[in-house]
Amino acid sequence: MPSLPHVNFCGLDITRLIIGGNPFSGFSHQSRERDDEMLDYYTVARIKETLGRAEAAGINTTIMRSDYHIHRLLREYYNEGGKIQWIAQVCGNRSLDGFAGEVSRTARAGAVAGYLHGGLLDGCYA
Repeated sequence: MPSLPHVNFCGLDITRLIIGGNPFSGFSHQSRERDDEMLDYYTVARIKETLGRAEAAGINTTIMRSDYHIHRLLREYYNEGGKIQWIAQVCGNRSLDGFAGEVSRTARAGAVAGYLHGGLLDGCYA
């Protein structure tokens, strides 16, 4: 299988194809029913299997929320030998209060990079 193209992103070697985590956390952006279907389908075991399949296909990076659910499943995944890099979507509490603590928790959980959720910034400045 040919390897996927990579880019240098802020010193990180990242495949140009990244696996996203919205389905893992039940964010379909379609309907509450579809959200629930995603939550029922994507058990921790199935998420870890999906990440493993992504790595086997050459994808080396995922973008997922920074919350306790994702922290826990990535801890298990890494402890089981997974290597995928995690770029964290830092949501905070819709304000910048407590943001430093959220960034520290995210870094401790293994994120190689992070970004602020647009809703957080909207709430701060809009």
